Amino acid sequence: MSVRAAAPHRGSEFRISLFQTAAGVKFLEELRGFSSHAAEIQAKQFTWPRVRSVLQRSAICSAASGATFYASATAMQGLFGGLFRVSASTPVLAPVCGGVAFIISALSADLAARTCIKIFFTHAKPQPERRKRKRRKQPETTSQQPVKVNPIVPVAVSFGMFLLLGGRLRSFLPSNVLKPGAFHRRLGSISGSSQYASKAGKELTQEHGAAFGCHTCGIVRSQFWADHMPPKAVVAARAKGWARKFFESRRVNYRMYPQCRPCSSIQSATILRKSRKLIYHYNVLRRYHLTGLSVGLMQSLFPQ
Repeated sequence: MSVRAAAPHRGSEFRISLFQTAAGVKFLEELRGFSSHAAEIQAKQFTWPRVRSVLQRSAICSAASGATFYASATAMQGLFGGLFRVSASTPVLAPVCGGVAFIISALSADLAARTCIKIFFTHAKPQPERRKRKRRKQPETTSQQPVKVNPIVPVAVSFGMFLLLGGRLRSFLPSNVLKPGAFHRRLGSISGSSQYASKAGKELTQEHGAAFGCHTCGIVRSQFWADHMPPKAVVAARAKGWARKFFESRRVNYRMYPQCRPCSSIQSATILRKSRKLIYHYNVLRRYHLTGLSVGLMQSLFPQ
């Protein structure tokens, strides 16, 4: 026995097609309304006053965070060098103290950027919006309300920017004139011996000094000396001491770094006095100091 499928009634087909047509028209209308609403929002977001406001906020926050980062780095240099006598060449303690100085500087710059954003939004908030909040009895966001801040994000981002800009953790510490300074780079030095540098070595040292500055103070000057590291006078004094047998059997590998005349004079006086002298580089600006600007820019564009 064959069974034939019952054909749908023409009236039901008409009602289904009418329903589908009505639903489709309604969906298209909603889609158009959503598109127009999105276009209005986008137009409001990218108006010139809004763009100008964002640029002003970014400039203010970046300037504040950059100045705070530099001031904090300078203060950390004086703290670790003046109080704890830690230099850029101190074993073990140099990277640890440099890392602590960087974290404190990055968090200080982030706090300065957040404070500027809070002040900026407080002064930029329109009065009608405040009145509406008062009518609705909605609490405003004030500094008294606790805000959860994740310190890992700004520190991680700023550390990545710090490395990209050529920064190193020992740059936050002062230099010991008897050791490779805070600005020494192996690429900016030449292999040497107990003899003075040759003519070609002096020319290469001059080029390294113009590119990297003095390895002790970081200042770029017109003339540089090829500084032996370790100093020849220090090696000679050790060879005459109680451990002379150890130094006689050990070969000294010299490296010559560019050094300016003032630091060379201080080094000579320190060797004669048999003392220890630290050189601070408060007035030296390098590319890695722009890390503070990136912290403020990040907080102004992507506030947490």
